[in-house]
Amino acid sequence: MPSDLIGPFPRTNDYGAYCPTPKPLTGELLDFVSDPQSKGTILVAFGDFYALLEVRSASSNVLVPVSKVRISGTVINWGRVPRKKFDAILDTLNSLTDYRIVWAYNGHPVNAKPHIFSSSWIPQVDVLFDNRTVLFFSHGGLKSVKEATCSSTPAVFMPMFAEQVRNGWMAKDKGYAEVFSKHVLTAENLRKTMKLVLENKSFAKNAARIANLFNDKVVHPLAQGAHYMNRLLRYGGRMPEYFYPRAISRDYISYLNLDLFVIPVVFVALTSY
Repeated sequence: MPSDLIGPFPRTNDYGAYCPTPKPLTGELLDFVSDPQSKGTILVAFGDFYALLEVRSASSNVLVPVSKVRISGTVINWGRVPRKKFDAILDTLNSLTDYRIVWAYNGHPVNAKPHIFSSSWIPQVDVLFDNRTVLFFSHGGLKSVKEATCSSTPAVFMPMFAEQVRNGWMAKDKGYAEVFSKHVLTAENLRKTMKLVLENKSFAKNAARIANLFNDKVVHPLAQGAHYMNRLLRYGGRMPEYFYPRAISRDYISYLNLDLFVIPVVFVALTSY
């Protein structure tokens, strides 16, 4: 039987993951990263939180998204980072004077050196895809890892929580990132890790290789995702039964094979007395 008629495998099927389209840098940010004395740009960004503002339609009980706004800036609230940890990060960034550092920063004023550009919001995709960017220092969220992959940017990931640890280690396994633990954060340790990724050319080489593999697709992911959504709608929101595993229609006893275990246990119990 053709595989298209078998249906999805009993796991998460990844549709629609695609690389964003960057825009050229402009204005003050472009002038900053264009410094001829710079060895490259380092982007420091720890994600953004977004929310959909929703209203209920007058004709139905459906929530309709009307706009998207950034509600809390970065994953890290820099103003609440313990002083010792914050100083370690700032000291590290201040020491990398050969590079131009773009920092998505929402904390209190700090004594940053002139080679550091900070703003509460940074066009992350545009900076990552800029050909002067040589390192991404981030938390390792799914979106950040994907954008580092798409832009062929070597990275140092310092996970905060949730799936970020796994994301970082998967990137490290592919050879284009290092994982740095927040529990051993000192200026010396962080500087050493960032220097390793900056100076070892294998990270950039592997980043380019992984980006090529990720983008080598027969069909654009958005077109593929749209196809499956439209197909589902053509069937009224539910695919024909043969697209679903038979297990979903079974009772728990047969689904978990409890009958196969209960019968031997009962037999042994009865014959042991």
